[in-house]
Amino acid sequence: MRHAWMICCWAALALGCATGPAVRTETGQIVPLASQDLSRRPVAELDARIAADAAALAAVTAGVAALERKGWLLKDALEARPGKFTQAENDQIRQLMLSFLNYRTATFRMVAFHSSYATIPDETRRLQSFMLYYTAGISLFARGLALVQMMDESPNAVRKLNEPEPIWGIPPDVFDTVFDNVTHDGNIELLGRTRGQYARMQPALQAAGVFDDPAFGWMKGYLEDEEAGIEKRLARYTNADWVRFGRETKAFGDSVWYAIQAFFANLAGDTRVWPAQARITDKGIAALADALRPGDIILARKNFYISNGFLPGFWPHAILYVGRPDELEARGLTERPFVARHLERYRGNARDGNPHRVIEAISEGVVFSSLEQVMHSDFVAVLRPRLSEARKDLAIERAFAHLGKPYDFDFDFFSTDALVCTELVYRAYDEDVGGERLDLQMQRILGRDTYPAIEFVRKFAEEWEDDQPRIDQGLPEERQLDFVAYLDGDTRRDVDDLIDTADRPSTPERQGFTLGLAGGYHFSGAGGWPLDETHHGGLFALRMGHSLTWRLLLQYEAWVTPQLIADATRWRLSHTASLQWHPTRLLLLGVGAGVEHGIDDDPRDPGPVGALTLGYEFLQGYSWALDARLYYKASSDWGFGDWRSAAGVMAGIQFY
Repeated sequence: MRHAWMICCWAALALGCATGPAVRTETGQIVPLASQDLSRRPVAELDARIAADAAALAAVTAGVAALERKGWLLKDALEARPGKFTQAENDQIRQLMLSFLNYRTATFRMVAFHSSYATIPDETRRLQSFMLYYTAGISLFARGLALVQMMDESPNAVRKLNEPEPIWGIPPDVFDTVFDNVTHDGNIELLGRTRGQYARMQPALQAAGVFDDPAFGWMKGYLEDEEAGIEKRLARYTNADWVRFGRETKAFGDSVWYAIQAFFANLAGDTRVWPAQARITDKGIAALADALRPGDIILARKNFYISNGFLPGFWPHAILYVGRPDELEARGLTERPFVARHLERYRGNARDGNPHRVIEAISEGVVFSSLEQVMHSDFVAVLRPRLSEARKDLAIERAFAHLGKPYDFDFDFFSTDALVCTELVYRAYDEDVGGERLDLQMQRILGRDTYPAIEFVRKFAEEWEDDQPRIDQGLPEERQLDFVAYLDGDTRRDVDDLIDTADRPSTPERQGFTLGLAGGYHFSGAGGWPLDETHHGGLFALRMGHSLTWRLLLQYEAWVTPQLIADATRWRLSHTASLQWHPTRLLLLGVGAGVEHGIDDDPRDPGPVGALTLGYEFLQGYSWALDARLYYKASSDWGFGDWRSAAGVMAGIQFY
């Protein structure tokens, strides 16, 4: 159906039909063709319309040419900085696309009106109307083809131009729609027929002196250039059907993968590893509420949720505080279009029955929530941008504009049709307005440019430290964020405590007793490495101990492993005292020494044992982690004469 509008357009152009067909623009508007009897129009009105459209078409073609020049610059930017867009740059892209669509919509309307040229009795006016009809149609086809040629080899550009944006009224798949229209075999065939019709009308156009009129004289040369450009460009798209097939196949695969991501993300987001209640109570929420101001950035963490383990750093969630409706009215925000559009909804209550106070992006999408919903957490911090109230008002308005957008389970800041929690705040404050913005530098994580919630704290911590010498010297402070509050449960913490969380992993500081269980598979045998003989089998390990620091643990480890001794499998039990060191948030190194002995009828004498471990905590939650470890273990008798060793892999869970 997406091809129907162009088929109808060129069919009407070729056949001059009087009723029935219509065109559908890229923005979804239905424009009827050959639906009018222009013979009933007053001559003066028809002359005015022809003159106005001739001038408008000249302006439109010049405007589209200027947009194309900007488009080349846009393409260069997309290729030079893939995935990295400030809000201002994103808006510039949207503005270009909106201008392009507006030009095309105006051209479609000319095609629609002048598709009834055959009903005009006067020959000169009829020919002028035909020229407007044909030139507008050629412009649509040629400029669409030029856009395709410009962008089709730039995946980032195509992706951006296909992205819908309800804020700007831009529909989805604009580029793909244009591509399909200008490369469809039926449309190309109809284009050839209409060019033949134009060629046959040349004597009549010359005799009527249509091209002698400056308002129409430019069209002849313009059409020659555009027709030549169409022929040249079309030769590149003989495989368009395969391109469409590949695109649709990829779209199907992407939709399936996205659905899988969304399912598991929702599952993780709603699943706790321990059924504990939030540590911040209604009393703690009430104590903090009076300190909040519109535009504040709230960071929240709920312990024991599996989703914490998939996100870098201690703080997984960011929220924008909006304030009470009367505060919005006092600030003049209720008159802003995007705020006014959603004001009645904001005046209502959230799902928990409490009044709306914040806007956030959660798995259900961009929604209004109550303060109680977001602060019934275990940890909450509040940072305040050091920006003018006017700039904060703009941030709130920008956030309102995103209301209702879906959650972006791809965590992709390239797109703006779906948002993650931090992207909502990022896009509210990143745009430079009057020289005011938050300088939020994206981080490259798993091949994607994004901005994790922990980065707000890291930014504050770095700039706070940089400001201390300035404060001592009596110089102005330059940080962009102020500390408002930090709640650890209901307990108020100071700014130093918040700064400490900047380097804190998603698991808390490892403190107190630890317990771990693991299982795996190993290869063992006589000798050191390589083994003189090999025997393989499963293993089981128990770890328990106490933290020395949050990076260093002292543990007792018990290993139960099979070994080949006296031509039989014997189970051995190793007792080791080990140090487990965490040099990074996820990596761990272990070294241990102790005693190993047999179980039951093992004829091998007891003796010393040592072990080395390299591990990776691939999933962390509050006070627990799932890890995978590579290890090497060696043992002997007390005379150090009967060496046995083993190497393998194990996976387990450790509770801190």
